[in-house]
Amino acid sequence: MQTAIDTTQAIPLSSLIHSKTYNVRKTEPKKDIETLKANIAALGLQQNLVVLPIADGDKYEVVAGGRRLAAMKELSKEGKLAK
Repeated sequence: MQTAIDTTQAIPLSSLIHSKTYNVRKTEPKKDIETLKANIAALGLQQNLVVLPIADGDKYEVVAGGRRLAAMKELSKEGKLAK
């Protein structure tokens, strides 16, 4: 029996990219994120992103949380969230 390993790590927003291969959601991540942006701006990120390291070691693919990533990147561009 395998046991889950809880590993939480802070990763810079600039090191995260949306995974086109592994993300379960098939819709465009930038659609309908205004409410999500407002929630993240007001409350912070409430649910972690799930990522996999990319072979180069400097970037990570977001495999769960593509909409949250898109919202956070837009907030960063607007100066409302640190990179």
